[in-house]
Amino acid sequence: MADQSDFVILNRSDGSKVAVQLSTVLFFTKAPHGCVLNFGGSTQVNVKEDFEELLEKVGAEMPSA
Repeated sequence: MADQSDFVILNRSDGSKVAVQLSTVLFFTKAPHGCVLNFGGSTQVNVKEDFEELLEKVGAEMPSA
């Protein structure tokens, strides 16, 4: 089972929220109204978070060298 601390709650453009396990995100890109998170199997999730803020969240989850 995944560690719950690995999940973040992100806002979607329709006003709903989605729980995302950051370690499963392959990459994310800027979009006109936020970011697109890309997962395995060609799955994408659009979120309203600012690209720089999301980059900070992902960076905080990365293990220190």
